[in-house]
Amino acid sequence: MTALPSILAINTLLSVPEMDRLLTEIHVLDAEIKELEERLKSHAEDDGQVAYCREKIAECQEMIARIGVEIQKRIADAKLARQQAEAVESAVAEWESVVRENGEANRGEAVDKYVDNAGVDEGSEWCGAFVGYALEQAGFKHAPNIASRTKARDYFLYRDPHSKPGSDKNGELDELRANHEASGSGREFYILEDSDSKTAKRAKTPGIYGEKKYDHYDVDGNTHDHSELPIRPGDVALYNRGHVGIVQSYDPTTGVLVTLEGNAGGGELPDGTVAGQDALVRKTYDLTNEEDRKQFEGFGRPSASDFEAD
Repeated sequence: MTALPSILAINTLLSVPEMDRLLTEIHVLDAEIKELEERLKSHAEDDGQVAYCREKIAECQEMIARIGVEIQKRIADAKLARQQAEAVESAVAEWESVVRENGEANRGEAVDKYVDNAGVDEGSEWCGAFVGYALEQAGFKHAPNIASRTKARDYFLYRDPHSKPGSDKNGELDELRANHEASGSGREFYILEDSDSKTAKRAKTPGIYGEKKYDHYDVDGNTHDHSELPIRPGDVALYNRGHVGIVQSYDPTTGVLVTLEGNAGGGELPDGTVAGQDALVRKTYDLTNEEDRKQFEGFGRPSASDFEAD
């Protein structure tokens, strides 16, 4: 019997209907290969039959390999989704503990914990540091890369914020992107249609070096109407005003987005009151509303590999 991809030994998703369909396709193809192999043996002296059987066996093996890659992607994404859900649980726990600044700008016991973890100076704006901290509780290895909107954007787009287009550093990041995608889980960056995304504008406009920094990024292919926006809990929300939050939930049928945001005011505290000063808050947006859409630069998702040891 033809050896199936080793990833099939992982049984965490085998009850999912789509996974069952893919596995059934592999078993059907494997049975076809067995029949062709028997036919090959019985017609060993017939050059035409030998050539035909070998060609069909190769086609079946190629199809099995493609399905195996698809299964690998689905399993990697399911693992990532679970880790993102754990990050949201950590973010909610922090929110429930009531995090506020202590009267000094960008300072407080929990606030200092977040920025120290992100490797930035105490007293720094801490919205991104909070998100990086929450992700790290689920195994994320690169919290400093989420410490600001600019760092996070370039992180998800495999670019170095301090390097020119075409630099060796960005070349290394291109290799990393290829490796992530080959493993079945590349970083993602989704843009909301009609959001005035700064990333979309940057990707389509030559920069100060006369080159497009994000020329590898498919802006149109990653831009979605709110009803088709494929974000989920644990994705990172980046705002045009330079802010960072984490997605708690999103319902594409209603456009209702719920986020958890540090260093923010005007959002909900655990007791239901609205924070009047910079705190860790929960906010709700209506992405069917143009003004709400225009707040967002995009939504980033790490690779499953970003939760593994370097």
